Parts: sequence; structure tokens; C-alpha cells
Amino acid sequence: MIGWLRTASFRTLLLSALGVVALSLAAVAGANVVTASAPPTSSLKAQIKGVKNAPQAAGFVGRVQFQNSLIGSLPMGASADPVLQGGSGRLWVDQNGQIRAELQSEGGGGDAQILINKDGLQIWHAAQNTLYVLPLGKEKAQKKAPQKIRKGQRGQGWINELKKDWNLSAPQPGVLANRPVYTVRAEPKTRMGQIGALAVTWDATYKLPLAVQLWAKDTADPVLSLSATEASYQEPDPGVFQLSVPQDAKRIVWKGQKNKRPAKNMKKVDLSRASLWAGKPLPSSLDGQSFSSAVKGKNTLLVAYGKDLNGVMIIVSPVEKASGNQSMQDLMQTVDLGSVQGKGMFTPLGGMLSWTQNNKVYSLVASKSQSEITDLARTASGL
Repeated sequence: MIGWLRTASFRTLLLSALGVVALSLAAVAGANVVTASAPPTSSLKAQIKGVKNAPQAAGFVGRVQFQNSLIGSLPMGASADPVLQGGSGRLWVDQNGQIRAELQSEGGGGDAQILINKDGLQIWHAAQNTLYVLPLGKEKAQKKAPQKIRKGQRGQGWINELKKDWNLSAPQPGVLANRPVYTVRAEPKTRMGQIGALAVTWDATYKLPLAVQLWAKDTADPVLSLSATEASYQEPDPGVFQLSVPQDAKRIVWKGQKNKRPAKNMKKVDLSRASLWAGKPLPSSLDGQSFSSAVKGKNTLLVAYGKDLNGVMIIVSPVEKASGNQSMQDLMQTVDLGSVQGKGMFTPLGGMLSWTQNNKVYSLVASKSQSEITDLARTASGL
């Protein structure tokens, strides 16, 4: 898993994340489109209570708009990409949990297609002529076979837990994709990395999500947004849940850890042992946060400071095992760390900065601003 995260292209990582976001629309399902008006004012408690009695629909067929401003611009010569720069397309969902999404970029950089079903996740990237496959093991497939979404289970309890850490707005009535909707905005009560706010918009009748938006700290516009622009609640044609991929397409399959007990390959170590393997003293605290844990695999060491999104992680690998994907390298910028030069990739939600010392590659990952990450890397590399 660690190796895949380190070597996967940024497009692959973002496509996988988009697949996860699309799962939130899996329950959307049935009625003919009508001219909509905003629903009446309602409370969050009333909306949660209404989930239990909301009508069950047959499926979802519609269009979506994906906006992404995490990456300001692509490297010179790169074609437009619907994942890195946003795009629009179609979405189909059936009652069994199958999802098919297509995104086309406005700049003609090729489309991206996502298919999620009981067998796992498939991502087709036309510009790269590559099919990425993440299979679901047979044992997991048997335990997690697609099921109809059971709505309203422990909804109020989940909201109460959410309110401990987030300030929730009252549901705001509106219209989206010609459907009456409510939108709730959530803002963290205390700092949660670079997350500024999260908004979810759901259908007032079916109580199912039609949009998700994410803001970074101190940003007026969302950095990530996935929203429906057309919504028809009907059963999709079963034929849409198959990808048509060229025979000459490159196929990349991530089979996961062959060992049925992968935890045995990662061993907990204390700070002194972690420092010994890293080839230099590791700090006992970083950014005012104490060392919390360290785990070591065959060729990778992960050292964590603090907890949750406010924490900092340092990943250490031998130089010969840390070769990165070229497409990710193209998105990174050179950063002067004083004693060494680093390569960093920064987004409004956080970033990663890597440098080489003692024949090891150190990568500092945190949900912090570029200046904060750079200062932390200077501290860590200067020890």
C-alpha cells in the first residue's frame, strides 16, 4: 500500500479520490424531472427524521460538474485533464451500488471514466491510454456485496458526534439540477489542517446527496466541488456499467498485499531505533507536536508527530527504492532548504516536500500551508 501511494501518479491518486467521492452518490435514485422551486425552511433535525420515510428510487441518470483548483496549472506541454483541472460528464447509479462516471475536460485532453461495482474499482484514463484496476478480494466481495442503501440508521447520533468538532449551519433551501434541495455548511471549531469548510447539498424529497464542496482555509471558493447539473431518478440501462477499453491500452492492476496479515510486515519501533534506521537523529517533537509513533517496513519508515489532520508525517526510504512517477515529478517545484535542495508539491489542502540526505529520501507530508511545510522541512533536514 505504501509503495503504491509513493509511486502512483497524482492523476491516479486524484482519480481514486474522485471514485470515493462518487460513492456518496450511490444511493441516489427515481422520479421524472419537474420544474422545481426551493423547498420550505426546515431544521436539520427534521431533515434527518425525514430520511427514514423518504421514497426509495430506482436509480440515477444525470450529468455532473467536477471542479478542481488544487493544482493551479499543469506543466508546460501537458494536455488538459478532467481530473487535474476539472470537467463535466455523466453519472449513472443503480440500486445495487454500481456506479459509472464519465468526465470530459473542456480543453479536449481526453476523458476519464470510473466504474465501481462488486468486483472493485476501474479507472480508464484516455489521455494516458491506461486502465487502472483495484480488485476487491473474493472474501471481501462476499462480505460487502452491493446492497440497497438503508437510510436513517443512527443519523441523529452521527450528527451529534459531528457537532462536537464542527459548527453546522441550518439547512439552506435552494434549487440544484432542477431539484428542490437543502445545503448544510460545516466549519471546524478548531484547526483541522488546511480544511476550511465542507458543504453537502441533498435532494429535499429523496434526502440523497446531489453535491459536495470542500473549501481550504482562507479561500472564498471551494477547491474541490462535485455537483449534479441534471438529475433524473430512473433505473439506468444495465449496459452502461461496462467500460469499453482499447485492446492496446496499458493495464495497471494493484493487487494489494499478498500476505493475508500485512500488519506483520510493518513493525512498531521507538524513536531511537527509527533514528538509527533513518541515518540521522529524528526530532522528539515537530511543530510543537510530540513524536507519536513510528512503523518500519522492509524499505520504508513512517514517523508521525501529533494526531489527525494537524499532525505531520515523515516518510523515509532508501534512494534506490524511492524513485517517483515522472508525472508527479513534473508537478513538483524546487525548494531551498538551506543545507539541501528539496522538491515539493503544494495544494491549498496541504502538500509534500522531499529531500535527499545520507542516501535516504525524506518526505514530509502535512495538511499545512506551503510556508509551514517548508519551515518544518528545514527544521527536520537541518538536524
